[in-house]
Amino acid sequence: METEILRYILTSHGSVDREELECNLGDAALTADIIRNNNDKFMACSFSGTWKVVVRSGVRLCRVRECQRGDCEGLHLCKNLLFSGDCQFQQSRKGCSFSHDLKSDNNLEVLTKFGLETLKRTEVCLLLLQSDDSLLPQICHDYNNRSVCQDECPRLHICEHFLYQDCYCHRPHDFSDPRTLKLLRDKRIPEQLHGVLKSVYANKRALWWADRGNRSRESGSEAAYSSEVNEYEAEDDGGPDDQKSSEDSDSSSSVSTNQSEGSRHGDPRRREGGRRDRTRGNRRKTPSAAGSVEPNGRYRQYDRSDAKRDGTQNRGGKGKTEICMFYIRGKCKDEGNCPKAHDKMPYRWKVKRNGLWDTMADNERIEREYCDPRNTYSTDCPPVHFDTLMSGNNKVRRLSTLNYVVKPQYTHTTLWFWYFEDHNGHWHQYSATMDLFEQRPIIITSEKLEQMYQTDREDVVKFLSFELSFKSMKQTDRKSGAKWLVRRRPRFVSAAEVETKR
Repeated sequence: METEILRYILTSHGSVDREELECNLGDAALTADIIRNNNDKFMACSFSGTWKVVVRSGVRLCRVRECQRGDCEGLHLCKNLLFSGDCQFQQSRKGCSFSHDLKSDNNLEVLTKFGLETLKRTEVCLLLLQSDDSLLPQICHDYNNRSVCQDECPRLHICEHFLYQDCYCHRPHDFSDPRTLKLLRDKRIPEQLHGVLKSVYANKRALWWADRGNRSRESGSEAAYSSEVNEYEAEDDGGPDDQKSSEDSDSSSSVSTNQSEGSRHGDPRRREGGRRDRTRGNRRKTPSAAGSVEPNGRYRQYDRSDAKRDGTQNRGGKGKTEICMFYIRGKCKDEGNCPKAHDKMPYRWKVKRNGLWDTMADNERIEREYCDPRNTYSTDCPPVHFDTLMSGNNKVRRLSTLNYVVKPQYTHTTLWFWYFEDHNGHWHQYSATMDLFEQRPIIITSEKLEQMYQTDREDVVKFLSFELSFKSMKQTDRKSGAKWLVRRRPRFVSAAEVETKR
């Protein structure tokens, strides 16, 4: 299980959202225990209030050419081969003095000692970049704090803030500056690794703050760093509803304010204020991007009385409008305290009768019919009207999991498709195919529309000669004035498919 977690994080550039990790790897409690008990491999770090798990290792490259030490605990491997899979010195007259076999007897023994024997070269490379400070040039703090430094400074002169957040200062915000490229070349960093450097440097910085927090906690000092920052379950007492909601931007790979600002400048008031905010749960909350989104595309708020009658209110008093993906996977660590609805399916249709929300029969059949954009009604008696969310005189609602565009890495998210109706009454999905009206490639896709819709649900999207109104759910030809209906429906997921993903 440790290796599975390690490889999963390495495929995500060395760090991954904690909730995503627990959701996609099954047993959340077991995953949390492994993370907590293996700080030599995994470290929980806060990135702008979002808890991520960052990987590292104690393995290092041996610097001695043709090392013959029997007790050497370093990898005997050419750095060029490690970084790029190739070494230009192999074909030279003198050849290369370092080994080019990652799985040699010595290397395999070292990798096994650290539990890395099954990793590929690229995975070992990323792990070493985050763990071995000698492989990458350091970022110059003098340049970032005073914008002046010695001419022959061996450190990178790039903006430190851009690693964690958007920044618009005068300093370089990428690794393409000539001076930066020279320093990277001197360290034999090939261009194919430049794309992961921002993540690597951000992860290294987060690990530095986490280790500093551990040292402060061990020494009993609160002045250097808040002892709460590196506790894996530090924010769990507030429950998942205190985490960032699904309509917040995905963002923020910036190290949290308590780490980067308050600690750096030694401002105890700022750190104390941060702890008070966490204790009181004063985090910004916004509506969920999934939850109970109406089938016609409108976001629906439920009043508190409805939530109580439904028996699914959370600690804040609002109805449980989002299905817990951890529960679908098999286990939710919050159990009865979870603010999300517990269901074995990623969708659930309910009807309100006599003031109570009851689960509708044939949940999967209703969902299958709803996912077909041709259908306006279900085949129930009385039928469910998918546009008005009514069944006879009774209200209907649909609970669902988190939206795919918010967390595309998660399992059991809800994937929404967008469709338009042509002149002949046929429905077509927005995709990178031919435009049926003018026989030319269309430039808008369902995924792009869904991303725009989550940003502004009353937006008007213009493409080619058309404009699509999210508010009216109609597409208009600006030249002729002709209009077509637009529908937003989820991808159908059967119970059998859900079972295979558990």
